[in-house]
Amino acid sequence: MPRTPKTSSASSAQNSLRRNQACHRCRRRKLKCDAQKPCSTCVRSQALAANAGGDPETIECTYDDTLSQIDELKAEVERLRLRNKELETRMSQKDVGSSFPFATTSSTPSGTPGPSGSDHALGNSAQSSSSSDDAWLRGVMDSTLTPIPLASTMQDTSCGSPDPLLEILYPAWPTRLPSPPLLDHLVEVFITSHPYAAYLLHRPTFAYRVSLGPTSPQFPSTALLHAICSIASLYSTYIPSLPEALAKPPPKEGFLSKDRHYNESFGTQHAEFSREAGVADASTGEKLFELFQAILVQTWWAQAMSRSAYIWTGSGMAIRYAVPLGLNKSKDNDYLGAKDPMGDFFPPPVDTIEAEQRVQSFWLAYSCEKTIAPTGQYASSIDDEDVSQILPTRLANYESGVVPLEPRQLISTPNYLTVHPPQHTDSFGLYVKAITLLSKIRVFNGRYRRHHDTDPIDPRDTAEFKKLDGLISAFQHSFPKEFRSPLPSDSSQTGMKFDMPLYVTHTMAYYAVISLHEYHGDFGPEKCQSAGKLVTAARSILDLVHLVCTSSFSLHLLDPILPFYWFSAVKILAKLMKGKLIYGFIDDANAIMAEIDVIKLALLQMGERLPVGNRYASMIDDFFNPEMAPPGSEWSSLSRGLSTAEVHEVADPANLYHGLSTGHDVTMVDLYEH
Repeated sequence: MPRTPKTSSASSAQNSLRRNQACHRCRRRKLKCDAQKPCSTCVRSQALAANAGGDPETIECTYDDTLSQIDELKAEVERLRLRNKELETRMSQKDVGSSFPFATTSSTPSGTPGPSGSDHALGNSAQSSSSSDDAWLRGVMDSTLTPIPLASTMQDTSCGSPDPLLEILYPAWPTRLPSPPLLDHLVEVFITSHPYAAYLLHRPTFAYRVSLGPTSPQFPSTALLHAICSIASLYSTYIPSLPEALAKPPPKEGFLSKDRHYNESFGTQHAEFSREAGVADASTGEKLFELFQAILVQTWWAQAMSRSAYIWTGSGMAIRYAVPLGLNKSKDNDYLGAKDPMGDFFPPPVDTIEAEQRVQSFWLAYSCEKTIAPTGQYASSIDDEDVSQILPTRLANYESGVVPLEPRQLISTPNYLTVHPPQHTDSFGLYVKAITLLSKIRVFNGRYRRHHDTDPIDPRDTAEFKKLDGLISAFQHSFPKEFRSPLPSDSSQTGMKFDMPLYVTHTMAYYAVISLHEYHGDFGPEKCQSAGKLVTAARSILDLVHLVCTSSFSLHLLDPILPFYWFSAVKILAKLMKGKLIYGFIDDANAIMAEIDVIKLALLQMGERLPVGNRYASMIDDFFNPEMAPPGSEWSSLSRGLSTAEVHEVADPANLYHGLSTGHDVTMVDLYEH
């Protein structure tokens, strides 16, 4: 006879509990629980406690509040779903399928002489969008502008994520970098606003690499990105203005004071972040070429901020990085001898674009180092004899990746300063040639006494001096027709824009005369060839200041080296003015002082965003106090914060001395009679 199944077993199977359904007390004591409220085990325990004289209230039968947890999770999922839908709507409105908004922007047309122009005014990339777009971008970027104390920079400090969902959309994003929208904006501002950014970076290639995200090995070095953020902050309207202490440094400041508040400036923060990231890259040997570029961009930022110590160290370090990377020589002009396999830190370029980027980047570093101390007072970090790199090609060739096969020039090529092959010549090529001319003058000024220490001969009588003097004139007269003016007279019809490298080239050509003759000019009543040339060069630089002040070009976008050249012209005009005062030509002296005021006005306008402008404006004041303060004279004192319209109003092109002729046989008395 078959056995009858036990009822308890069937009941146990039917009442078996899922995990964590038992009450807390039974789970802790590992007792059987029937999941009743209260369960039978807890009821039995209470009865036993009461019989033993205990307090039954101390025994509780509690369970996990599973339903409420499920409700909370459902609410959280719904909230995230709504936030995700809202963000997708915003992204579709902004059409930001790519994280790099200018990735499809066309490159500079070959008809334009350079990337800079009046349409690249301060914050142009932001101003070109609609007000709703501005509001969206500001909303995304607001929390990224919070300063971070640099005392904590050695830790992995976050810059403050504007939206938690950014961590989902941009995984592994470096915590110190700004949010992707702000980074895209700053890179765009850097390329469109800085006069040489388009030559340093190949725009389409760089855009593609940034769009890959930080998880890709092709993502740019964070040292370079931080450096770009630091200098782009000087041009972007989305970054707060510089604090008063940083925007207007003391006139004689060469180093930062110890009580300087680093965390007051967005740009200063990212300059420090760039240096720290660069140290990490150098220690591992990763992305050395981009580290070289980052050091160069850091130096540009220091130049705009008038940080003398950073400028000296940064420019020298960039050149020293360029040498082991082999950037100072071309493949056809290599070292004569056995190849050292341990001496290559840099693999050969993979294509024409990468090869040209190395050429452009080297000449930018070379130019930066040569313009730091162009007078010859300091030794250069690299001798021109050690430079065998080919001269750069046209920007249009570089961006398109199609370089003509015509032979390229070297600085050792005969007559390279006066012969300009049209296939490879643009404003930047002329700019580099002007830098090499200044380098020759710098070497002559720095080494003349060593070669002629016991020779009383006048330097102007030496063959080398005469050769340099002739080279300056020949270089100026050799400019192709389309490069004879940085702002064509028919620009409104042709669409040609203000060409910043060409403008600086013209200024440097006149400064070359000042650099060569400044130590030999005698502004007394005797005949002096150098004095006449100095006055002509200074007034030519002043004409260029008039040109940029009366144009629509924003003075904030000028090359930060220009204040140095302008100040050199001011010193020459001041010597002429002092001579006028000595001979009693008060009206002429006041006219010259009014022209000097134009330069100061331009510097103050530049100083609204670039502190180097304020630095040199203060230096003009300091120069006139000891040098130009005869008894009874009154000098104008221009206030800061002048508008662009006021600068244009004062910078009247009419020039009292515009027709002044200064030849070799002109005496200072002849100058005064004019």
